[in-house]
Amino acid sequence: MSYVRLVLLALAATALVLTSCGSSKQGTAASSSSTPVQSHAQTQSTAPAAPLSRSQIIAKTNAVCRSINARLNSVVISTRAQLTTVAPRVVSFERNAVSELNALTPPPALASDWKQVVTSIQTLATTMERIIEAVKTTSGGKLAKTVRALTSHNYTARRPMLAAAAHGGFSDCARLA
Repeated sequence: MSYVRLVLLALAATALVLTSCGSSKQGTAASSSSTPVQSHAQTQSTAPAAPLSRSQIIAKTNAVCRSINARLNSVVISTRAQLTTVAPRVVSFERNAVSELNALTPPPALASDWKQVVTSIQTLATTMERIIEAVKTTSGGKLAKTVRALTSHNYTARRPMLAAAAHGGFSDCARLA
C-alpha cells in the first residue's frame, strides 16, 4: 500500500467517524509540537564509517525502501480502530528504516540526495504519528481539519524525496510516496 493510500484511508476513517459518530463533544487537537523522535543512529556517538561506493549506497538504500514497501503493502486499514492499532506498525517500519539508513555513509556525490530521502522517511513517520494522535484525541470537524492539514504537510514533504530519489538513483524509495 502506498503512503498516499494509507493517508487516504486515514481520511476515509475520519469521514466514517464523522458521519457515524453523532457526538457533539470534541476532544483536543493533536499538538503540532510533538516530542521529536530520534533514531538510534542519531543518539549513538560512533565514528562515521567509510563512505560506501555509489552502487553500494544505491543498492542498500533501495533494499531498505523495498522492505518498507513490502511491509506497507501488507497493511490494511479500513476503520478508525485499525488506524490506531495498525498504523503504529507503519511508523515502526519507517523508524527502523531510518535507523538502518543512518548506519550507512553515502559517498559525497550522493550525500545530499541520500540525506533528503532519509529525512523524508523520518518526516513521513512523524506525520503518521501526528495523524494517529489526532484520531485518538480529536473528533468532529476539528479532526477532519487536523487530518487534512497533516496530509497536506505530508504531500509537501514527499516532493523533495521524489526529486532526490530520482536524481540519486534510489528508485525503490521513490515508490514510498
